[in-house]
Amino acid sequence: MPDLSMLEIPPYGIILDVLMIMAVASLWMVWWRNLNRLQKTERLLADSIQQLEQASTQLKQATDHILAFEKEKHAEDEIRTKNPPRKRRAPTVGPSADTVLSRTLRLQREGKSDKEISDNLSIPVNQVRLMLKMHATRAS
Repeated sequence: MPDLSMLEIPPYGIILDVLMIMAVASLWMVWWRNLNRLQKTERLLADSIQQLEQASTQLKQATDHILAFEKEKHAEDEIRTKNPPRKRRAPTVGPSADTVLSRTLRLQREGKSDKEISDNLSIPVNQVRLMLKMHATRAS
């Protein structure tokens, strides 16, 4: 039998074997990384699906609440149209501010003093003076 030693194997054969082993190892590494990426992507998708389902549930609940609120509002509007609210009359305490002002100005034009205007309209003298000053400022 012939003796096969390392010296008889051509050097390019060893290099080729090492290159083949490295290629297989690198392909295995690429496959392993892609498998890990795929698993991570699947987990992210599963989490996203779960979050989307929760958001859909919350959106449905919110929509239901809005619809219920709109129904209540519509029912209240129907009740209001059937029974319109009675208009309340404003309490009549005394003459309105415009009337008091116009009377004050008329009495001043007639030459009445602040005290006479106050007595005539039954309002404080300071109020008469204030109204006259404000009207004079506004007229300027």
